[in-house]
Amino acid sequence: MKYSELEYGLIGERLGHSMSREIHQKLSSRPYELCEVPKGELETFFRESNFKGINVTLPYKQAVIPFLDVMSPVVASVGSVNTIVRRKNGLLYGHNTDYPGFNSLAKHSNISFAGKNVLIYGNGGAAKTVRAVTLAAGAKSVTLAVRRLTGENQVLITDLESNPQLREKKHIIVNATPVGMSPDDEERIVDPAIFPDLEGVLDCIYNPLRTNLILDARKLGIKAEGGLCMLMVQACFAQELFQDSVNEPVCDYDQIVVLHHELLRSKENIVLTGMPSSGKSVIGALLAERLGRELFDTDKMIEEQTGSDIRTIFQEKGEKRFRELEREVVKELSLLQGVVISTGGGCVIDPLNIHRLKRNGRIYLLEREPNLLVSSMDRPLASDREKLFNLYVERRTIYHDTADAVVDNNARLEDAVERVAEAHFRL
Repeated sequence: MKYSELEYGLIGERLGHSMSREIHQKLSSRPYELCEVPKGELETFFRESNFKGINVTLPYKQAVIPFLDVMSPVVASVGSVNTIVRRKNGLLYGHNTDYPGFNSLAKHSNISFAGKNVLIYGNGGAAKTVRAVTLAAGAKSVTLAVRRLTGENQVLITDLESNPQLREKKHIIVNATPVGMSPDDEERIVDPAIFPDLEGVLDCIYNPLRTNLILDARKLGIKAEGGLCMLMVQACFAQELFQDSVNEPVCDYDQIVVLHHELLRSKENIVLTGMPSSGKSVIGALLAERLGRELFDTDKMIEEQTGSDIRTIFQEKGEKRFRELEREVVKELSLLQGVVISTGGGCVIDPLNIHRLKRNGRIYLLEREPNLLVSSMDRPLASDREKLFNLYVERRTIYHDTADAVVDNNARLEDAVERVAEAHFRL
C-alpha cells in the first residue's frame, strides 16, 4: 500500500506472520492495515505518511526514535518504541506498550522475577523492554545472551553453550529474538535442559503459538508461555493511545484475559487422535462444518500425494516409509492455524509428530471402548480383532500421555462433536 494511505496500522520489514490486524479489528472499528517498510525506506515512510497511529515491529523499534517529537518516560528510559501517535498538534508521540504487555505475560504465566537471575536472549528493542520490566520487578541480575558483545551485563551465546558454569543459577530465560518464529518453526534459540536451575521460560514470539523453546521447557515440567498474551495486551494499550488520550492508558485486565483466551482458541488447531475406527475422520468433518473451519486428514493427504491408498503403501513400501510420509504431512500441517486435523491412528507413536502438532494445536483424544472398535482390511495394523485389541493395549498410554483432553465417543457422534467444541472454547 502507499504510505500516504495508512491511517492506523503496523509497520515492519516482514509482516506475513502478524496477527495485529485481526486483534485490532476485535478492539476497534478503526481501519488497521499491515504496511511493510523495506530496509532503507524508513525515512521515506515518515516523509510520505500522515498516519494517525501506528504500531512498530522488527526491525524498527529503535530506528524510529529520531523521527519522534516527544517520547514517553518509558521510551526515554528503555530506548524502544512500538506505538507512535500523531496528536492533534501534529507532533509524533512515541510510546512503549510492549512494557505493560510483557509485564502482563509474566503475570499471566505466574512467573515472578523478584530475586531471580534472568537471562534474556537478544539485544534489540524487545530485549531492552524485557530487561527494563525484569529489573523493575526486582530481578537479582539480568544478563543479555548475544552473538556479539556490545556492552555490559552481556554474555556470548557461544560461551553459554560451551561453559556449564555460566549456565548455573539462571532461573528465568526470555527469548526476545525472532529465532523460532514462523515460518522457521523448526528453529530453537537454546535447549532449556542445559540450565540446571531453570524455573520459568517466556518467549516474545506468538506465531507459532508455542515455539520449540516453550514446548521443550514444558516437557521438563518448567512453567513456560509464548507471546500471544503480550501481543494482545500491547494492542489494547495501543488502542487507548489511538484515542488521542494525553494520559497513559489503563486497560481492564479481566477483559484482556477473555480476549486472549478467545484469540488463542480461535488460532489453535483442533487435533484429533485415537485408535483406528474411533471416529476421527467423521467427527473431524462434523467439527469443521460446525465451526466453519477447514479440515485436513493426514491419511487422505498421504493418499492424495502418493496416488496410493494406505493399504498399498504398507504392502509395497512398508510401515517405515508410511511413517516418513506421515511425518512430512504433519510438518506441513503444523504451520497452519485455526483448522481441524484428523490424524492417523499411529501418528502419536512418533514424538516429533506430537511436538509439531502442539506448536499451533490442542490435541483431543477420541476414546472408544475396545469392543466398539471395528477392524478393517483397509487398516493394515488393525485388519482383524486380535490385531486391533493388541494395538489398543500397545498405544493406550501413549494416546493419553500426549492428549490435552480426552473426549468420550462411546455414544452418538454428535455428542462427541459437542464435547470437543465445548472443551476447546471453555474459558
